[in-house]
Amino acid sequence: MSNKLLVIFFFGFLLTIYNCQNKENNKQKMINNSNKINQNKKLIDGINLDGAIFEKEDINLRKYKYQGVYLEDIYIADLLNKGYREDFFKYLKNRESEDDFKTTLFAQLLMIRIQQLKDSNAFFLLTESSKSVELSFDGIELLHDYLIELFLENPTFFIKQSTKYNDKETINYILLESNEYLVQKKFFDENMGYIEGNEKKLLLNREFEEEISDKKLSWKLKQFPKATIIFSPSLYSDWENKTIKFTNIYEMFFGDEITKNLNSAELIYYNLNVLPTIKRYIIDINNEEQIGIIQDPDGYTNLRKDKNTASEVLQKIKSGEKVNVLDQNGDWWLIETKDGKQGYVHKSRIK
Repeated sequence: MSNKLLVIFFFGFLLTIYNCQNKENNKQKMINNSNKINQNKKLIDGINLDGAIFEKEDINLRKYKYQGVYLEDIYIADLLNKGYREDFFKYLKNRESEDDFKTTLFAQLLMIRIQQLKDSNAFFLLTESSKSVELSFDGIELLHDYLIELFLENPTFFIKQSTKYNDKETINYILLESNEYLVQKKFFDENMGYIEGNEKKLLLNREFEEEISDKKLSWKLKQFPKATIIFSPSLYSDWENKTIKFTNIYEMFFGDEITKNLNSAELIYYNLNVLPTIKRYIIDINNEEQIGIIQDPDGYTNLRKDKNTASEVLQKIKSGEKVNVLDQNGDWWLIETKDGKQGYVHKSRIK
């Protein structure tokens, strides 16, 4: 009886392995078939211009022809042919006037395909065109805000495709523009902004967020938590006390959602080519000293030895002077002056 059970178990185990391999093979076939289907399509096929990342009136169809074919009607399979693609890129580089934006239209169509279809071939063609200075100028450089939006909407897609094609051009360009969409802590220090909460933060630039045209990205960002920043009067806050919310997208790049969808090669690419830049923008209150500014209507405040008004005064600190905040527990904060002297100041006197 035990031998029969062993045989049944063994054949069951083999059947399980076969089914898993069969599912994986079918999955790969579906991916390959999808790529073949996309290759047999025209650039305009399968996309909805009404739901595009660009305004419909800014997409100039029926204007540019290559070898007698409107640009949007060119087949993707032809563009994947290296010889055809090189000749087509020469055609794009030949600008006939200052109003010739056929390269821009080509980049727009590829970005829409990435936005709506997650088209791997469109990503490849966009990166290939971006390797040319002339094509990049009227392509991803002119449309860089839209490219950044696509990246933030689905960073996993960009990492996967960059790994697949061994491409660093597109990712590097997006990361070089980090200052446009991410905010470093020094921005808040310079503008007298106090960051509430001790959780790690990766904050999105408010001006960039307000200009986002990708509705799917806008919806996605609403799911992320908001960080509260309290600004003392400064040029940034129009010389008023203001509380402003910034979107914290830390989980977008450091949560489980992104890493669980990457294979080992993609994780290596991610760790080597993406994280080093993104990490520069992380705000981690727990691992850094806080800069405070003394603000007292009397023009100065007292640095005391202990946490009460009856305690010995160690030093008088002028209003406007910066101090290092070492401990924020309770009503009395432990601080260090520019002279290196430590003591306690009531939190109401520190901004």
